[in-house]
Amino acid sequence: MKKMATMAVTAAVLALPATAFGETVRQSGFIKGDKAATVKLRVKVNGGDAKKVGGFKAKNVRARCEKGPIRITLSALTPVKVDSDNGFKVRLNDGEGGVLRISGKVKDNGRKTVGNLKTNEFQSGSQTCKVAKQKFSTSA
Repeated sequence: MKKMATMAVTAAVLALPATAFGETVRQSGFIKGDKAATVKLRVKVNGGDAKKVGGFKAKNVRARCEKGPIRITLSALTPVKVDSDNGFKVRLNDGEGGVLRISGKVKDNGRKTVGNLKTNEFQSGSQTCKVAKQKFSTSA
Protein backbone atom coordinates (compact mmCIF):
# COMPACT_ATOMS: atom_id res chain seq x y z
CA MET A 1 0.00 0.00 0.00
CA LYS A 2 2.84 2.36 0.87
CA LYS A 3 4.54 1.69 -2.50
CA MET A 4 1.32 2.47 -4.38
CA ALA A 5 0.89 5.76 -2.52
CA THR A 6 4.49 6.74 -3.31
CA MET A 7 4.00 5.87 -6.98
CA ALA A 8 0.74 7.87 -7.12
CA VAL A 9 2.41 10.95 -5.61
CA THR A 10 5.36 10.62 -8.00
CA ALA A 11 3.03 10.33 -11.00
CA ALA A 12 1.05 13.39 -9.85
CA VAL A 13 4.23 15.43 -9.45
CA LEU A 14 5.46 14.46 -12.90
CA ALA A 15 2.09 15.30 -14.45
CA LEU A 16 2.13 18.92 -13.22
CA PRO A 17 3.59 21.49 -15.59
CA ALA A 18 6.86 23.17 -14.67
CA THR A 19 5.06 26.49 -14.14
CA ALA A 20 3.23 25.04 -11.15
CA PHE A 21 6.51 25.10 -9.25
CA GLY A 22 7.70 28.43 -10.60
CA GLU A 23 10.11 29.24 -13.35
CA THR A 24 11.85 32.20 -14.90
CA VAL A 25 11.13 32.76 -18.57
CA ARG A 26 13.79 34.67 -20.50
CA GLN A 27 12.41 36.72 -23.36
CA SER A 28 13.94 38.77 -26.15
CA GLY A 29 12.48 40.93 -28.88
CA PHE A 30 12.52 44.28 -30.62
CA ILE A 31 11.14 47.77 -30.54
CA LYS A 32 8.34 48.07 -33.09
CA GLY A 33 9.67 49.39 -36.40
CA ASP A 34 13.32 49.33 -35.29
CA LYS A 35 15.00 45.90 -35.57
CA ALA A 36 18.32 47.43 -34.44
CA ALA A 37 16.85 48.09 -30.98
CA THR A 38 16.70 44.88 -28.96
CA VAL A 39 14.82 44.26 -25.71
CA LYS A 40 15.47 41.52 -23.16
CA LEU A 41 13.66 40.76 -19.92
CA ARG A 42 12.77 37.94 -17.53
CA VAL A 43 9.32 36.95 -16.28
CA LYS A 44 8.87 35.03 -13.04
CA VAL A 45 5.96 32.61 -13.46
CA ASN A 46 4.35 30.65 -10.63
CA GLY A 47 1.34 28.39 -11.07
CA GLY A 48 0.90 29.54 -14.66
CA ASP A 49 0.58 33.20 -13.62
CA ALA A 50 3.17 35.91 -14.22
CA LYS A 51 4.33 37.34 -10.88
CA LYS A 52 7.28 39.65 -11.66
CA VAL A 53 9.12 41.20 -14.59
CA GLY A 54 12.82 41.87 -14.08
CA GLY A 55 16.16 42.23 -15.79
CA PHE A 56 14.76 44.66 -18.37
CA LYS A 57 17.38 45.85 -20.86
CA ALA A 58 16.83 47.73 -24.12
CA LYS A 59 19.89 48.25 -26.35
CA ASN A 60 20.32 50.68 -29.27
CA VAL A 61 17.16 52.63 -28.41
CA ARG A 62 16.65 55.81 -30.42
CA ALA A 63 16.88 59.02 -28.43
CA ARG A 64 16.47 62.59 -29.67
CA CYS A 65 19.13 65.05 -28.57
CA GLU A 66 19.93 68.69 -29.28
CA LYS A 67 22.70 67.77 -31.74
CA GLY A 68 20.75 64.98 -33.44
CA PRO A 69 19.62 61.41 -32.83
CA ILE A 70 21.70 58.94 -30.82
CA ARG A 71 21.30 55.31 -29.67
CA ILE A 72 21.40 54.46 -25.97
CA THR A 73 20.96 51.49 -23.63
CA LEU A 74 18.22 51.52 -20.98
CA SER A 75 18.30 49.10 -18.03
CA ALA A 76 15.89 48.39 -15.19
CA LEU A 77 17.20 45.57 -13.05
CA THR A 78 14.69 46.04 -10.22
CA PRO A 79 11.87 43.46 -10.45
CA VAL A 80 8.35 44.84 -10.97
CA LYS A 81 5.21 43.12 -9.69
CA VAL A 82 2.68 41.98 -12.28
CA ASP A 83 -0.90 42.84 -11.29
CA SER A 84 -3.94 40.57 -11.48
CA ASP A 85 -4.65 41.70 -15.07
CA ASN A 86 -1.10 40.61 -16.08
CA GLY A 87 -0.08 44.25 -16.45
CA PHE A 88 2.92 46.06 -15.01
CA LYS A 89 3.96 49.70 -14.76
CA VAL A 90 7.07 51.25 -13.25
CA ARG A 91 8.66 54.67 -13.04
CA LEU A 92 12.38 54.52 -12.26
CA ASN A 93 14.57 57.50 -11.32
CA ASP A 94 18.27 57.54 -12.21
CA GLY A 95 19.17 59.88 -9.32
CA GLU A 96 20.11 62.70 -11.71
CA GLY A 97 16.63 63.82 -12.76
CA GLY A 98 16.12 61.20 -15.46
CA VAL A 99 13.02 59.02 -15.32
CA LEU A 100 12.51 55.78 -17.26
CA ARG A 101 8.90 54.63 -17.58
CA ILE A 102 8.10 51.06 -18.61
CA SER A 103 4.63 49.55 -18.84
CA GLY A 104 3.20 46.48 -20.46
CA LYS A 105 1.24 43.28 -20.34
CA VAL A 106 2.47 39.68 -19.97
CA LYS A 107 0.67 37.09 -22.10
CA ASP A 108 0.70 33.35 -22.83
CA ASN A 109 1.69 32.24 -19.29
CA GLY A 110 4.79 34.44 -19.27
CA ARG A 111 5.96 33.51 -22.77
CA LYS A 112 5.18 36.88 -24.42
CA THR A 113 5.27 40.52 -23.33
CA VAL A 114 4.14 43.70 -25.09
CA GLY A 115 4.68 47.18 -23.73
CA ASN A 116 5.98 50.73 -23.98
CA LEU A 117 9.05 52.56 -22.79
CA LYS A 118 9.92 56.25 -22.65
CA THR A 119 11.94 58.78 -20.68
CA ASN A 120 11.70 62.39 -19.71
CA GLU A 121 14.55 64.75 -20.64
CA PHE A 122 17.97 63.65 -19.39
CA GLN A 123 21.56 64.75 -19.82
CA SER A 124 23.87 62.78 -22.12
CA GLY A 125 27.24 64.46 -21.91
CA SER A 126 26.64 68.14 -22.59
CA GLN A 127 23.35 67.75 -24.43
CA THR A 128 19.75 67.24 -23.37
CA CYS A 129 18.05 64.13 -24.75
CA LYS A 130 14.70 62.35 -24.57
CA VAL A 131 13.36 58.93 -25.58
CA ALA A 132 9.88 59.24 -27.07
CA LYS A 133 7.27 56.57 -26.35
CA GLN A 134 8.25 53.37 -28.17
CA LYS A 135 6.39 50.05 -28.30
CA PHE A 136 8.19 46.77 -27.79
CA SER A 137 7.33 43.09 -27.93
CA THR A 138 9.27 40.10 -26.64
CA SER A 139 8.77 36.35 -26.56
CA ALA A 140 10.47 33.26 -25.17
